[in-house]
Amino acid sequence: LLADLQQKTGMAVLLITHDLTLVRHFADRVAVMEKGRVVEQGTLAQVFSKPQHPYTQKLLDSRPSREGLAEAASHASPLAKPLLEAKNLQVHYPMAKAGFRHWFQKHQFTALHGADFSIDAGTTLGVMGESGSGKSSLAQAVLGLIPYGGELSFGGQTWQNVPAKDKALRQRVQVVFQDPYGSLNPRLTVAALISEGLRAHQALSEAALDAAVCAALTSVRLDP
Repeated sequence: LLADLQQKTGMAVLLITHDLTLVRHFADRVAVMEKGRVVEQGTLAQVFSKPQHPYTQKLLDSRPSREGLAEAASHASPLAKPLLEAKNLQVHYPMAKAGFRHWFQKHQFTALHGADFSIDAGTTLGVMGESGSGKSSLAQAVLGLIPYGGELSFGGQTWQNVPAKDKALRQRVQVVFQDPYGSLNPRLTVAALISEGLRAHQALSEAALDAAVCAALTSVRLDP
């Protein structure tokens, strides 16, 4: 929308962000700030291809690289089974209808109609669609959070009825929420948030749990 308005009206945009991908796709010129100072600026091509300041180089080097994963995927055996595979995946929700004639009848809304897909190790599958298209139902079914029909397997092992029993398998299937600020409960302490995953997946004593949390916190390097 901003790019379209900019093209139509000729307006200037000051984009303030830490998202390097967004900068690469939108900006014409780039200014890099560190500790309240502009340490480098130039055209997009200059800054991204030949960064001069050490801080700019550090920022660009911190970008995740998919080259290793892509290379690993290209060398994978064509006979290797997909890491995650879904066949005829279905999700139905009970639905009430108005009128006394429907009181004793079961009705359902089908959110997912027989989805088939597979994901190989080291690859990414993007699921797109408008609101209400079934993306969230698909994600919750893959995570084992809601009942589903069809077949779903992870690493050759069936995922149905497994999440509550097999913690080793549950550790290997995790979710990264879209909104990082809303995914952490603000009513919990930092220690409680960090220890939540350890409590769920590892049988640790309270002393060992406290030590693990302290180790995680002290291992984080904070710039002065």
